[in-house]
Amino acid sequence: MSQPLDQQVQRSCITAFNAIQPPAHISPSDQTINPHARGIGLFLWSAMAIVAVTLAAKISTLAQKPPLLDHIDAITNLRFKELMILAASVEFVILVAMVLSKSQWWKAISLLLFASNIAIYRILSLQAQQQLCPCLGNFGSIIKLTNTQTNVLLNSIAIYLFIGAALTVYLLPPPNRRPAQRPPS
Repeated sequence: MSQPLDQQVQRSCITAFNAIQPPAHISPSDQTINPHARGIGLFLWSAMAIVAVTLAAKISTLAQKPPLLDHIDAITNLRFKELMILAASVEFVILVAMVLSKSQWWKAISLLLFASNIAIYRILSLQAQQQLCPCLGNFGSIIKLTNTQTNVLLNSIAIYLFIGAALTVYLLPPPNRRPAQRPPS
């Protein structure tokens, strides 16, 4: 006796789902069946792209040596040039850590620490109501954004990175924990 079509499709989907293996670059601790895996991977790739673009913007601005780099940051009391060099160094380290790490959880932790620092700086700068470090360098002017629009973009990036990294850390088990065993079907 033949099964109804919807049961055959369901059985085929289950068989195909069970046959899917996680990519080789994901560590064994991340190989638990996680319904959020694609979203997590997409978030981490987008975060790496954001960090790479902001790093490139800082390097480009530092190479052009605009007079704005001589201004003093109200939060850190550093010249914008020094603050940009520090931020670019941190971004480079985060980017390298994310590229080299095999664990999505460690990528998310490093990104969460980085995003926390950005968020704290952005909150403090809102309270200080002073000119912010031009963290995107002259990238905002290249794509024809006003200073206000550039700050909105940077605040949005900080929120995106912080919430995304926090959710990723929450959704993934730490690498030293054994994954939960699937119940027998």
